[in-house]
Amino acid sequence: MTRAVTVGQADFTIVLPGTWVSIPLHDAEAADRAVVALVKQRVGRDDRLATARRHARDQLRDVVQRARADGAMQLALSLEILPDVPFPASMIMKFVPWSDAVSPDDRVSDALRKQLPGAEVLELEPGPTARTWRSVQLRPGSEPVPDLKLEYLLPTADGTQLLQLVADVPVECDPELLVALFDAIVDSIRWYRADAAPSSAPGRNAAPEAQPEPVER
Repeated sequence: MTRAVTVGQADFTIVLPGTWVSIPLHDAEAADRAVVALVKQRVGRDDRLATARRHARDQLRDVVQRARADGAMQLALSLEILPDVPFPASMIMKFVPWSDAVSPDDRVSDALRKQLPGAEVLELEPGPTARTWRSVQLRPGSEPVPDLKLEYLLPTADGTQLLQLVADVPVECDPELLVALFDAIVDSIRWYRADAAPSSAPGRNAAPEAQPEPVER
């Protein structure tokens, strides 16, 4: 089952396939309560699983701590991407500014390539989107674990800043299939604003007209 998730103050919605859980990042205590509850739900309360619960809590707390330290606004953890197919993944979302290397006269696609060197620029429904991905090998124990890392950058509805999505997928699977899956997730983003403010963002030298919700790109 897919569901639309509204992020922030109705800034945008994103459709997440399968089963995901959102960890609140605005409050450290609320985030920790959510982590503890999630681990109990997924691992179980059996005393024989105490070590597994502690390991899972430590891992999730580390992800939450890094996301909060990085100024993220949303952390989503997948529990299942398709029925009966476990799919451990995390996706962190935050707003970031344009870099000083970007000029207001740049085309949006060129500005995105300056912002994220080596990226491929995709023409998606929410607008031009830069994407990079790489497959690495992690060694949490004696055996290596494949890990896919993806980063997306796309201008916000008014173009004054960027939405960054960073996904981490430690799973044995064809990486190109996973890239296509996350491309589809990002493609589902829809912006919601009451109006569009004047912008000096790349490729937007004229003030855009006011637009009703949702914003069509």
